[in-house]
Amino acid sequence: VFFSGKYETEDLAFFYDFIKRLSENVPGLPPVVLVNSEAESNVTVRFVQLSEMPSAVTNYVEGNWGMFTYWYNSGVIVSAEIGIAYDKCDRRARAHLLMEEFIGALGLANDHNLDQNSILYQKWTTVQSLTDADWNMLRMLYDSRVRPGMGREEALRIMRGIY
Repeated sequence: VFFSGKYETEDLAFFYDFIKRLSENVPGLPPVVLVNSEAESNVTVRFVQLSEMPSAVTNYVEGNWGMFTYWYNSGVIVSAEIGIAYDKCDRRARAHLLMEEFIGALGLANDHNLDQNSILYQKWTTVQSLTDADWNMLRMLYDSRVRPGMGREEALRIMRGIY
């Protein structure tokens, strides 16, 4: 992961803590590390002004303070870009967006209306942690028994046997 733009020390500290929690709680998740250049990364996080978001994130949807796009090959995510509008966000909002957009770039790309405490809740919040359901969805997504291209019924059978 490479950070660019106008981010703060607190943003980096928060992200370090978050990726530590991810590595401890999501078996099968590939290692996540910060790198020194965009050329070394497969995920770029850009802290830009809202007016710069369209050039920071491919397929940007106007008005979003945070956005991600990812690319995949044969069902495997290979790279992503994340944009965060620093000029619209305080520290708490930046932390929330960093988690929400990174989780999206990992593959949990759809928001929902089921739990307002979830990082994936459709309406705007500044939730600062993942719910048990959020963690379980990540564990399911990165479970070694679930493979890209697997049929729905087979994946459900595996999930029912595990969770």
